[in-house]
Amino acid sequence: MKYKFWTKTLIVVCMGVFFVSSQDIRAEADQENNMPPYNFNAINAKKAKFEKKPVPKKLPKLEVSTDGHYLVAEGGEPFFWLGDTVWGLLKNATREEADYYLRHRAANGFNVVQAVALWGWGWRDGIGGDNAYGEVPFIKDDPARPNEKYWEHVDYIVNKAESYGMYMGLLPLWGGDQIARLHYFNEEQAYNYGIFLGQRYKDNRIIWILGGDTHGFKSPEVYRALAKSIAIGLTGEEDYDSHLMTFHPYGGYSSSAWFHDDQWLDFNMVQSGHSFNSDTYNRILFDYGRHLTKPVLDGEPSYENIYHDLNKRNPKINSHEVRKAAYWAVLAGACGHTYGAHELFVFYKGGDPGNWNADTYWYDALDFPGSDDMKHLRDLFKEFPFNKLVKDAALLITDKGYGDHHIESAMATDKSFGLIYVPNGKKIEVNTLVLKGKNVQAFWFNPRDGKRALIKTFSEKGAQEFLPPSQSQDWLLILESMGTETEKQDENEEEIL
Repeated sequence: MKYKFWTKTLIVVCMGVFFVSSQDIRAEADQENNMPPYNFNAINAKKAKFEKKPVPKKLPKLEVSTDGHYLVAEGGEPFFWLGDTVWGLLKNATREEADYYLRHRAANGFNVVQAVALWGWGWRDGIGGDNAYGEVPFIKDDPARPNEKYWEHVDYIVNKAESYGMYMGLLPLWGGDQIARLHYFNEEQAYNYGIFLGQRYKDNRIIWILGGDTHGFKSPEVYRALAKSIAIGLTGEEDYDSHLMTFHPYGGYSSSAWFHDDQWLDFNMVQSGHSFNSDTYNRILFDYGRHLTKPVLDGEPSYENIYHDLNKRNPKINSHEVRKAAYWAVLAGACGHTYGAHELFVFYKGGDPGNWNADTYWYDALDFPGSDDMKHLRDLFKEFPFNKLVKDAALLITDKGYGDHHIESAMATDKSFGLIYVPNGKKIEVNTLVLKGKNVQAFWFNPRDGKRALIKTFSEKGAQEFLPPSQSQDWLLILESMGTETEKQDENEEEIL
């Protein structure tokens, strides 16, 4: 008995030393990064700023529109995907932290949260690593032995997201690591894991995102087994109509490269990657025009506050780059957009800054400028419906250009309005003859604050030149048909010449 007492005492002391040491190591790393101590309790006092009430009813089912180009909720209402990337949420956040994050995102108009059920890096984490409470997803890394305490925490966050009106875009695993590199799941194990997930979350409105920064040609049979078994777990049969499913690819690729014709793939997801001026518009437009029509969106564009090309010698991605990726994608035909920030995708809480020098806690990253700009993106495409947009080469006379100078444009199918995104203040020439009606109103929309200013109303249609208010920033030109009579200018809009 005496030996047992001293053994238990020694274990407790060692655990305490380890805990203090790990806390000290994290604190030292934060000091080296010139960061204040991590203090979630202090920032939690800010919650009144974005108070969000839970949604009492179940989220509506999402499905693909009849024309195949966008998503709709039950009843046919267009659904503009505004996602946030927080791969490490389920692993790294406590319940209190997750609740704060979800309330903030819901209050700012995000409606999809992209997170990974098994978020881990390499051998040191095993299959997913332990969560904020020290629980691992599987007992002894055996996919056939789920740890109930770990999955209860996942349940809590999934249900909490839905209570705030947000869909969980759930990646069952991170394929780039757990399948392509470490081979933790074979076809049989993936099938059984999918059954487990489908049965567990059959009452939730999860959007299933297979893959995880990986090529589909690496073990495609594993992903197809996972897709099939999730469907069976959800409905009892191989029914793909009950839910939405896609695939998150490696940087520079689209899910269409491997799975476009698969029945389980409802919409395509692009990863344009973390570079200045990534031509996401070309990738979106390519998928938009494929023979079997499916919606498409950029599920991983440039992350705010991460190094260009993920190289420490380069500058970091700023909010201007974030906006360019978003407006280029939607005007090219995307059914929405996903935002991402470096410190949010890892849910950074201090300590090791990682390969790309995280320098901001996750709760401060929530208020990055590019994140706030997504509200204006959402509001714009609500007022000028994204689902009505089509490409029309006749609208823009000026050369579209490439790189930082690329101009993206689109027009409503009924020719009632046209939108042209100018990334750097360049003068443009447009053809207003393609718009219907006798009179046209032109506005400059500011993507940084969501305000628009009237340029002029004109009835002499044809080639018109427009110079943005500033030549070092991005602007969006709105051309709106006014029918046969000039409508009264909104009293809140400032006229600029």
